[in-house]
Formats: sequence, structure tokens, C-alpha cells
Amino acid sequence: MTQGFQSFDHPVRIDSWQPHMHLRGVAMSLEVFYPETGRTEVLSQASNWTSAWNHSHTYQEGFQPLFPRARPLS
Repeated sequence: MTQGFQSFDHPVRIDSWQPHMHLRGVAMSLEVFYPETGRTEVLSQASNWTSAWNHSHTYQEGFQPLFPRARPLS
């Protein structure tokens, strides 16, 4: 399992996501972690992944997740 984290100092809208696993990966998820509450929210998930699938998954207009800027932790 591999994890990566990114925080932003400005609001962020996610238009698409791109699972990238080469031939060995089988599943990937895109999650949001809210540090002020410790809550995690799954935005998208690709299970039983195959390299024949689309490389980029685009959210439909009006359904793109929008997040406020991250507040600094005290």
C-alpha cells in the first residue's frame, strides 16, 4: 500500500482523478482527510483495476468535489 497527502492554502475543486498502477495494482481510492475532525471521506474508488480502462476519470459538471482551504493546525 502507498499513500500520498497534499494540503492546499486555497480552495480546491477536483475535476478528475487518474488511477495509475501499471500492471501490479488492482485497486485505488481517492480520499479526503479532514485534520480538524479526523474524518475521512472516499471520493472515488477503482476496484479490480485493469490497464485497459480509461486513464482519467472526469467528474460530471456540477458534481466536482469542492473543498475549502486547509486551516493550519494549532
